[in-house]
Amino acid sequence: EISAHSRHYFFSTACVFLAAMSSFYWAAFPFDNLCLLEDQSLNGTFGGTHLATISNRFNTENRTEAIVLKDDHPVYRFCEQDLILGSEGTQYPFIDGIWMDDEQHWVATIFAWASVGVISLIGTKFLFSFMMDFKKRF
Repeated sequence: EISAHSRHYFFSTACVFLAAMSSFYWAAFPFDNLCLLEDQSLNGTFGGTHLATISNRFNTENRTEAIVLKDDHPVYRFCEQDLILGSEGTQYPFIDGIWMDDEQHWVATIFAWASVGVISLIGTKFLFSFMMDFKKRF
């Protein structure tokens, strides 16, 4: 009986979480929260060589690195890629991922709706089994 409950409830619930979380993670790739501003460049504002001090948290040694920025270096801005705990609330299935290229957006949308289908099927299975259990008792 334990194995039947495990197979019926635990495995089905794990499949629901797998379907939902996989589609969220596919859509959030590359996980850097950066969006390219295609029509902007540095325009000489920050161009040149800059020195950055890099510290190591495991020891007290600091090192200085030279960072060279060219005028044609791409410019990025912050964009929210956390579709679960983000500032705009949960977005499922995600419709607008401005960091995605067209192919990723298409695959993520298909993946999201397939996940909705899997979740619906497993939810229907749970509902049907609860109704059958209720019917057996009365």
